[in-house]
Amino acid sequence: MELKQILKLIVDEERASRYLQRFRWYGKPSCLRCGSCSLLYLSDKRYECRSCSSRFSDFSGTYLAGTKLSSSEVLLGVKLFESGLSAREAAKQVEVNYKSMLRLFHTIRQAMVDYNHQANRDPLSGEVEMDEAYFSVASAREKGAEELRIRFLYSA
Repeated sequence: MELKQILKLIVDEERASRYLQRFRWYGKPSCLRCGSCSLLYLSDKRYECRSCSSRFSDFSGTYLAGTKLSSSEVLLGVKLFESGLSAREAAKQVEVNYKSMLRLFHTIRQAMVDYNHQANRDPLSGEVEMDEAYFSVASAREKGAEELRIRFLYSA
């Protein structure tokens, strides 16, 4: 999804919520416990099953269960994760707590790993550049300390 479309969705929390509901329920919500489609929509954005009286939300039973982020914050966080921003910078952009954004980023990474595992895919194959790092050869207080540049590579 393009950034322009995300920005249109996150302007209104209700639109962002409906967008995520389409992916969660594939149409009509159903009870997580008994599977019944006879539900009451409560004022706190949760559902109550008329058959077994269990209560659940759109994020219940998903990777996002227990998150304190709103639907629009989740959508924007996913887009910022996709663009490669750090969790700290994304938290500043979305104006949420750093730990909440870090948890969302970890959740996204875990979902990606689980998806690859379920599809029997190798998560990394071939040569993948991971990161660059600079290490000081001498003590930082010494004059003329040379930097050693190391490029980490993973090859399977």
